[in-house]
Amino acid sequence: MVNYLHDLSLITRNQERYASKQTIAASPEVTDLAQAARKPTS
Repeated sequence: MVNYLHDLSLITRNQERYASKQTIAASPEVTDLAQAARKPTS
């Protein structure tokens, strides 16, 4: 299960960043998990 926190004051800014730079707003914990998942296992 996932819980989302929507900060209404940031929605427009985040949408514009995604549209122009394909940057997704995420917490540091989520960013760390995503980077760890991308690392190749050897």
